Amino acid sequence: VTHLIQGIEPSSAVEPGKARFSLLTHIKELFAMRSEPNAEMSVLRGRLERHLANRRRAVANEIRLAAVVVEGRLHQVVLANARAEGWQATVESLRAKSVTGEVSFREISAAESESIAARSDALGRVLVWAKARVLLAKAQGMLGEDSFLP
Repeated sequence: VTHLIQGIEPSSAVEPGKARFSLLTHIKELFAMRSEPNAEMSVLRGRLERHLANRRRAVANEIRLAAVVVEGRLHQVVLANARAEGWQATVESLRAKSVTGEVSFREISAAESESIAARSDALGRVLVWAKARVLLAKAQGMLGEDSFLP
């Protein structure tokens, strides 16, 4: 039983959506059903409780970290979008000035190039943010039905 407890890795569920702690919880219930007191069982029960507590803390920390990453990535998306909008406004302003001959075609082309690069960067940051959201959802799936997080 000790070998079984040490070899359990709750982060590798067989079926998506299943509680990842279900095997550990089931073993814990089996220990609780045993009627006669036994010193070895008490030691094993204590190890199992500590292992469960450690895994829950590790998973909770992983979720918190993933949530912070999602928030940071979203902030980067907002900044990249603002930069892209700024370059687009610059292009429109330069085009308006080009009618009167105040700016050259080269200046407009350079601004358009920057605008395209800024939009591309914003789109890339959206994809990175979406990936971070998937990783957060994956981390949240590591908690079973007996989740202790508020």
